[in-house]
Parts: sequence; structure tokens; C-alpha cells
Amino acid sequence: MDKGVVWADRSTGLGITQFYNLGLLQSNSAKILGGAQDNGCNQLNGATFTHFYGADGFEVAYRESTPTTLFIESQSGGIRRSTNSGSTFTSIVPPGATGGGWDTPYIIDPANDARMYIGYDKCYRSTNSGTSWTQIGGALGTGVDLTACPSNSSRLYYATSSKVWRSDNCTAAAPTFTNVTGTLPVASASITSITVDNTNSLNAFVSFSGFSAANKVFKTIDGGVTWTNISTGLPNIPVNCILYHNGSADGIYVGTDVGVYYRDDALGTWIPFMNGLPNVIVKELEIHTSTNQLVAATYGRGFWKSDTYSGCPSGYSLSTSNYQDQGYFYFEASSSISSSMHLYGGEGTDCNYNAGSYIDLVDGFEITDGSLLHAYIDGCTGTSNPFPIQKLSGSYAGPMDDKVEDILQAQNQSFKIDDFELYPVPVRNTVNVSYTLNDDSPLKISVVGIDGKQMNVLMNQSDMKAGVYRLNFDTSNLNNGIYFMRIETKAGIATKRFSKVN
Repeated sequence: MDKGVVWADRSTGLGITQFYNLGLLQSNSAKILGGAQDNGCNQLNGATFTHFYGADGFEVAYRESTPTTLFIESQSGGIRRSTNSGSTFTSIVPPGATGGGWDTPYIIDPANDARMYIGYDKCYRSTNSGTSWTQIGGALGTGVDLTACPSNSSRLYYATSSKVWRSDNCTAAAPTFTNVTGTLPVASASITSITVDNTNSLNAFVSFSGFSAANKVFKTIDGGVTWTNISTGLPNIPVNCILYHNGSADGIYVGTDVGVYYRDDALGTWIPFMNGLPNVIVKELEIHTSTNQLVAATYGRGFWKSDTYSGCPSGYSLSTSNYQDQGYFYFEASSSISSSMHLYGGEGTDCNYNAGSYIDLVDGFEITDGSLLHAYIDGCTGTSNPFPIQKLSGSYAGPMDDKVEDILQAQNQSFKIDDFELYPVPVRNTVNVSYTLNDDSPLKISVVGIDGKQMNVLMNQSDMKAGVYRLNFDTSNLNNGIYFMRIETKAGIATKRFSKVN
């Protein structure tokens, strides 16, 4: 009002903290520690944040057996301990330790919370909560992550950006480490995180950063002797962290540059796990076991939490009262989805419904210009081949139930292409497509991405004679991921989902 002479701060209440790390207190779900860019180490207790120390904050942790003891860190491994709930802190950096990374990893052993490990350019162990340290192993390289094994306290994994090391005697007087990097794609991508099955210490998972297509997550069932790529379903974006859901059938969460994804043995692929989460970098994930909630440290939007994955429900009834009106949404139901949500977010709001029988946009549903709605009649991921209905966007802002029901009815009636098959699956560099045309018809065969965008046109004929066809197409230019094969004729449209792998 005075042409810039006096400025008033209007940033109060903005949830834009750039967290690198978080630490949960399992005995008290209201408390969360966080290490943040330029804002040091902080504690959230209920709705109140308390700043503890520093400018740049990194790894943080509580000691569960004595919750008044907590640990914080500044860049390059400047670890500190408080024994009075954060009133004062003392440096506990191992004497002579050097070569710590920007975000130096340390962990508390789940089997003994007095035992800690920290990774500078060498690994150090403490048996008294950091009062003293012992170097273990040789020059392993600058650590990016460590994980101790709940089922085997003698086993420890130590990861650098290009190597994975395993010790099978990490509690011994003179532990040894074995390089188990093996066939991991470290020449084209950088390791970011490692996690382990809580019941089987040989069952471990590694995540990768960068933009090397299909090199995102790898699994070992033999402690790193062999590795299997389980990246199918993830977009080609950096994966910053990985977390094993204890007690699950290999349930895994990853934090990426656009949010959270999940997979388990039943799904067999990755699905978005970020309903209502802003499009934001996720740096660390932890689970609070008694409340069964997943907590995310985001780089730019503070802390977020969600109930953990619980399988596919039979139905959803969605409204603006239980979901906000902007962000990314992905809902799957084996039977039906009913929605009266208001999608008012505009650009960046992307809502996806996938139901087995029907989707009902009831009176009150609204969508504004720039917001996206994707609807699929398929049901839970992996049960059949998704049938894309329509991608809705633009300026229409009224109730849309009648419009979408008409689309569903029309397209379901046109699903008449017989003997439509893809093989072999998963698809590698070529795919065979077989189908039967009952009548002469124009024919278009295309590959569509999971976002609805056309990737390749494989065939486009103005007049195809009726008959049985078996064709072979080149798919070598597709990145690994999930796609739809789409056949369009005068009778209608048919689609089948497939996975592309190298």
C-alpha cells in the first residue's frame, strides 16, 4: 500500500518445509522429528513445531527405550545427542571420522537400541548410544544408507551410491564386509536407499535415483548374490527412498520425485499411493506400527501421513468432505465407485477412478477447467485388462453423472472384437497381436500410455477385410512400464493392458 516502503510477512501457516529425513517415536504417534533444508532439526508434537538445532538438518531419531534421548544431525555427519528431550545437545561424532556425505546415514539397531551404525567413508559402530565408536570394516566408501536386520542382528547392509556391502558378523569384534553389488545397474543410476524384510535378512530391496529407464528398484532373495529388477510400473523418475512394510507379503513403499508408489506380491506391479498428496519430492518414509500409518517427509510440503495399503475394497463413496479438492487421486474398487467430489484444483489436479462394475458421478460432482478425471472399468490392478473410458478436462463444471454413464454404456456396447490377444507377456522388443474382425472395417492399432497419451500408431488402415489376423509389431522404442494396446474399428474400441520390460 506504500509502494514497497514497508512489507508485511504473509508466509505464516505455509506448509512448505523441505524435509530430508524424519524419525518416529513408536510409543507416541504425536511426535515426529524432522531434519530440514535451512531450517535445522525440529520436533512436531501434536500441532506444535519446536526448532532444536542448526540451519541444515538431516537424519533424526528417537531412542525407543528412553524417549527423552534423541539424535539429530547437520550436514556431513555432524551427529548430536540429547538426553533431556532436546533441551541441550552434545556432539557424538566418532573421533577421526571423515568423508561423510551431505546427508550422512545412521541407524539404531532394532534389536538393541543402544547399538548404532553410521556411514562416513567408513562404517562406525557404537554400543552405548554414541558415547564411543569403533570403526568396522575397511574403506567402504561414502555411505548413502544402512539397514540393520530385525531377524538377524549380526547382518548389516551398507550402501554407497555405487556399491552394496553386506556384513554377516557386524556385532563381532572385527566385522568383515562382502561386496554384493553384483549386477545392479550402478553404471547408469545411483543407489539411494536399501530396505530389508523384517523376517528374512536375505530378502532386501535397493532403490535408484536418476533417469535411467526401468532401473528404479531391485530385489534380492539371497543377500545380494543375485538381483531381480522389479521396476515395472514405476515412471522414469528418481526414487529417493524405499521402505519394507513389516509383516507383509513383500509390501514395499517408495518415495519418488512426484510422490509415493506401492507394490506387493499380490499386485505384482507398482501402483500410485498418493491420494491427496501434492506433487512433491518424497525423501523418507516410515511406518508408525501401532496406528498403521505411513508418514512421509517431503521436500517442500512438510510432513504427510496416510493409512497403509489395505488391499482393494469392494466400493468407495467419495466426497469433498473426506477428500480435498486438489492434487493426485487414485481409487480402485472391485465393484463400484460413487463420487460427489469437487475437483477445483485446476492444473496439477489428476483424479483416477478404476472400478469393476460401474462409476457413478452423483449429483454434486464438479470439475473445473484444467483438472483431469480418468475413469476405468477394470477393478483392482492386475485382475483383468483396463478399459479406458474417457479422459475429461476443460471448462465443463457441472454435474457429470449422466455424461459419464452414457460414455460407459456406449463404449461397453462397442466392445466386440473377438479373440483379441497379446503374446508373449510381459512384452519385450516385439509383441504379437491376434484378433478377429467379424466385418470389413477401418482399423487402427495403437499403444497408449497409462496417462492416456498415444505413444505409437502401429497400424492405420482405411479398409480391413473381415478375418482372423496375427500381426507382429516392434516395441523396442518403449520404456519399461505399463501400456494399453488399443484396437479401433467401426464396431468400437477394445484395449488390453501389458507390461513392457527389457
